[in-house]
Amino acid sequence: MFAGASSGAKASLIAAPVITPPVSAVVSLSPQWARWGQDVQPFAAMLRAPVLFFVANGELFGAPDATPQLYKTATRASSRRPVVLPGDAHGIDLLTGRTAVRSGP
Repeated sequence: MFAGASSGAKASLIAAPVITPPVSAVVSLSPQWARWGQDVQPFAAMLRAPVLFFVANGELFGAPDATPQLYKTATRASSRRPVVLPGDAHGIDLLTGRTAVRSGP
């Protein structure tokens, strides 16, 4: 499994469809359009592993625009799910900040 936040989210999406052996899943926190000038979208289109996209609807780094499009592009993924959270958390702050994803009651 690959998981990444911010730059790591982009790197995970770029590497996951081309690495051998194939990854079992991808978790992407606040992905954006490009990583070091490399467009992420063509790689999202090649994903076959399940992918989970997390983004906060008020963050300021471009992920709220990019994430829905990357989700729509990942049509070959065996499953895909977008999770849009309230607030302005970016990357790892989606797990640790005020709007962190919480499990349990």
